[in-house]
Amino acid sequence: MSEQLLLEEINQDIKNSINPEEKVNLLVKKSRLCIKLKKIDTALNTLLEAFHISPQNEDVRSSLNTLKMQFQGIGLFSNDYIKAILLDNSKKSDEQEDLQIKNFINGNGIYDLMEGFSKSLYDLHFSLTGRLILMLCSLSDLASKSMIDYVNNNTFDATFLSKVPDTIVETLFLIFCKKNLWSSTKTWEFFLLKFFNDISNEIKESGKERQMLYYFSNFFLFDLRNGKEIRKLSSLIISKLIKKKDIITEQFLQDRIFDYILECLKENTNKKLIEIYSIYIHIFALDSSIAGSLFLKNGFLEELCADIQNDDEVNLFFLQMISSSCINSNCREKLLEMFIPTLNDLRKEKNIKINSLSEIIMIKLTYQINKKENTNNLSKENILNLTKNIVSIISQDYINVSVSFIEGLTYLSMLFMAISKRIKEESDDISFIFSTLVCIKNIVSYKPKLTEEQEQIIKLKNILQEHLTVHEDNLESDEKVSERCLKIINHQILIILNSTLSCKLDSIKTFCSKIILSLATKPKHRFLLAEQDSQIKALTVEDSETNFQYPAIVSLAKMLITINPNSVFDRSRFQVDDIVIYIYECLKVSENNNLLVQFECLLALTNLTSLNIEVREKFISILWPMIEWLWLSDNQLIQRSAVELLCNLVACPSGITIFSKKRKQRIHILLALADSPDKKTRIAAGGALAILSNNISICEAMLEKKEAIKIILDMVNEETDDLIHRGLVNYISE
Repeated sequence: MSEQLLLEEINQDIKNSINPEEKVNLLVKKSRLCIKLKKIDTALNTLLEAFHISPQNEDVRSSLNTLKMQFQGIGLFSNDYIKAILLDNSKKSDEQEDLQIKNFINGNGIYDLMEGFSKSLYDLHFSLTGRLILMLCSLSDLASKSMIDYVNNNTFDATFLSKVPDTIVETLFLIFCKKNLWSSTKTWEFFLLKFFNDISNEIKESGKERQMLYYFSNFFLFDLRNGKEIRKLSSLIISKLIKKKDIITEQFLQDRIFDYILECLKENTNKKLIEIYSIYIHIFALDSSIAGSLFLKNGFLEELCADIQNDDEVNLFFLQMISSSCINSNCREKLLEMFIPTLNDLRKEKNIKINSLSEIIMIKLTYQINKKENTNNLSKENILNLTKNIVSIISQDYINVSVSFIEGLTYLSMLFMAISKRIKEESDDISFIFSTLVCIKNIVSYKPKLTEEQEQIIKLKNILQEHLTVHEDNLESDEKVSERCLKIINHQILIILNSTLSCKLDSIKTFCSKIILSLATKPKHRFLLAEQDSQIKALTVEDSETNFQYPAIVSLAKMLITINPNSVFDRSRFQVDDIVIYIYECLKVSENNNLLVQFECLLALTNLTSLNIEVREKFISILWPMIEWLWLSDNQLIQRSAVELLCNLVACPSGITIFSKKRKQRIHILLALADSPDKKTRIAAGGALAILSNNISICEAMLEKKEAIKIILDMVNEETDDLIHRGLVNYISE
């Protein structure tokens, strides 16, 4: 056999080896063959890899000594510390080694090694230094801290990264994995994002896949048991790699990931199995095509199913992976073909999470089939029990709960009639109803609007980090929340809310009311809500001390702004009079703390009072004190909407009485508003004056104001038709 073929055979044996001692022996054998083939760089890296596994192995040290003697003239091992730790054949105790490392670090050893790259004249010395830094940081947290200090004080741009060996890039990934050694999470995130952007740019500029990517799976924290920040950044990095298909091919990524998965399978520990499942969960969420190809590799799923563990935590992660794979149609077909027996066994488990997730997967796999055949493999009782279990799981820890359970609740919502029946028949089952409403509210809630100060702070942060590519999760954006609200409405979950309003607990009714308010936030949803009558149902329930109706009234006001008031209620069951009173009371409650609600209530009342003269006549005496207060508001929108409401109300006998000659001060204020800088306020005030000018005594009161004629003529000279019309009516009346 030729030496080259022998080398390839050894490489394959190294790849398949899982025994550390056997692997070290193969690495030593490979290094000696590489020296014989004059591949000194490869020989050195191979020996250093062996040293990393077994620092005290005599064959490794002997081979390093051979290299030292052969290349003594070029100073391959120039640093005394390096000579001591690598080449001293006398065995040291762990304490002595630790002391040597400590002395080396305290003497700025890492700094000296890093700065030495620019002075390296020989490739072997260059490669050795990189390998040593990687080994030191993997062996010692003290060395890692020193490397972190170096990162904090030096620029790691694409130019620098292109000039260092791949082992330095691996070292950087390694220290980012040691998050606990960093001064703060914020610093860690900042430098990790910056580093990844730099390495991405370097890959793009060099046009090649760096060797370090062959090991990338070792440096990403896939395990879903890690903290939220770590998992978020892991997803970010993987998503960036997937998106760079013009630089890093899809096949390359698949090969690297699957190689790593096979290494984990060889170890067959619970920790490694969870890591495998976590990798799949991440990648299915990012690119179901790549994940599907990995999932459907020959024998992969069969091996996992044949080796189901007795550990609940491992099985739960396994099921989460299966649940994630259901997004891919080819994976679903494969699972239906060979996974059902395993799934049926897991459905019998007593663990509520495993049992529930198994049922969710069964629903996912059979949903389309059952839909075509118009059948259902779950009884109503099973649906209700499963819903209760999932709601209980989510409510226990809804921040960190697996997305699979959220998806399960979504699938079950398609079978909402069973849930509705449960709520109707068991309205006293508070734990079930409350937990269900919490889930729905979290799904449909919009993020609070930021104050000007908060917006400025965000702008400053963006300016400071403008050179970084920051990944933002947009699931909480208004657009995404609006999409979820529409789905909720289309599934007619409001029928459930209407049933829930019969519950005696105020907190339940308040949740219903708040959900309705969220659903009514976007104008395009309001007509659908009007058809389902939820606001009206909320208002017919007897009130309580907590005033749970307030959000429902606000949502009703929003609807009355957008659509014809006659569409909101059936006059045979609910009078316009009742709605006006509710909105008026809401206006009073919001008087001091919510300008938006105030504005919306005024607009809703304006629409309601435009219906007929009976409504105006009945409510002008009730609404006038509030208008008289708000038409002097400092807020332009509030002032305008108050005057617009007044313009409707004066179109009745009682409206004219309010502005009788004895109350001419009110006429003068209205004239001043007709001269407002805001055009819409002028239009509304001008309209009110045009109506009132039919009364002779009011005309006389208007003329007592010196500026009255000028204000009216100014309206005639406006470019807006509405103002010209109002001015002419006033002028003719005068």
